[in-house]
Amino acid sequence: MSSHALAAEYESPRGLLQNFATAGTAGVALLFLTYWPTYSYLVLGGQSPLYFYMLPGFVALPLIFLQPATALRLLNEPVVWWFATYVILGMAWLLLAQDFPNVAGQQWRMRVLACFFFCTILVNSSMSRRQFVALAIAACVVLACALNWFDVIFPSRLVPVGFQGANPGRGAGLFINANGAAAFVLMGTIAVLPYAPMRTRGALLLLGVLAVAPTFSRFGWIFAVLLIPIAMILKLLDRRQMLLIVLSIPLLLVAGGIYYEFMLESGNENLIGRLTWFQTFGDQYDFSLRERAYVAQRAWESFVDSPIYGHGIGVTLAKGARVGTHNMYVLLMAEQGLIGLALYLSLIGIVAIRGWQLARTATAIHTREIGSTMVVYAAFLAAYGFVNHNVLDEPHGMFILAFIVAAGFQAAWPGRLAQRRRG
Repeated sequence: MSSHALAAEYESPRGLLQNFATAGTAGVALLFLTYWPTYSYLVLGGQSPLYFYMLPGFVALPLIFLQPATALRLLNEPVVWWFATYVILGMAWLLLAQDFPNVAGQQWRMRVLACFFFCTILVNSSMSRRQFVALAIAACVVLACALNWFDVIFPSRLVPVGFQGANPGRGAGLFINANGAAAFVLMGTIAVLPYAPMRTRGALLLLGVLAVAPTFSRFGWIFAVLLIPIAMILKLLDRRQMLLIVLSIPLLLVAGGIYYEFMLESGNENLIGRLTWFQTFGDQYDFSLRERAYVAQRAWESFVDSPIYGHGIGVTLAKGARVGTHNMYVLLMAEQGLIGLALYLSLIGIVAIRGWQLARTATAIHTREIGSTMVVYAAFLAAYGFVNHNVLDEPHGMFILAFIVAAGFQAAWPGRLAQRRRG
């Protein structure tokens, strides 16, 4: 396309609307993917994050008004209906709740908020130039890497000593919680892969490993390593990029050894316990794992007591538990029994199957890579669900999911339209 044609496209009414969607979506990405709303509220005493959740809605409203057909087309997306089911089932249990209406109501409102956030980001992403939004996501990953290491080198500068939810000695940046910081790096890296030039993808994955390292997140470390061969198998990396990663391994091992000795000398029991867990291949538990096993066992017992319908949303928090289940599977099983388990598995299945179909049937390379990315993200959701009960509450997670689903939907739509015409 010539420069004049490109300029005309950008200046056309459709192009201007797309520019608005792109700017709005990228702005929301920079806001939520840095975790700024929550950080500013909890640490700096700023405005409630709920006000910020309205921003993607303000972007989506004019898009829906000016392009209603495009917005309505998104009703063909199964994940939209999955979220509607997620909210409706929660409401059904809210009506049945007797012993803990306040907790149940709070958890249901979180479901409604997650559904709203997902749907508005889906609308915004579907009408935006996603390659530019991907640049904003990549910028947030780079910033997270820098702040995670800053948090290790200069502890307590970002989060005060003794702050609830903080992890002393572990890099978390603005995310406060180190596990959340590691998870975002992985989410963002996966989302950006199909938009990054092939020659930069090896460096992007190495950056992800570098950003996860200071968090000392067990899940983060394991999945960051697994992400590289998964990307290779799904052809998101070529041989040259894989060779670059392989050649970088000796340097990473040397740096890791130095870092390991430094952490041992720090005397931080939390870090030493995590290192010991890796050294013993998981045989030796620290307090964190024992606590997680305990709360998961309590949730499991609740599920066994009512395996079909569960005990209602919020049940794992209703008795004043200090921490949640750290597991989406047992959380939903305790709350909604086998129905809850099927709910989360169906979300993973929808994303994985749609991605696999797109990767197999698409003729364009970029479209195939979007399908492969959906498969990778489904694997991430499946694994992340074993270590976190807030998978569907975290705004950065909902943003990345909506961004990836929008890309998959837009990529597959021409094929669906052609099938309908033939039919």
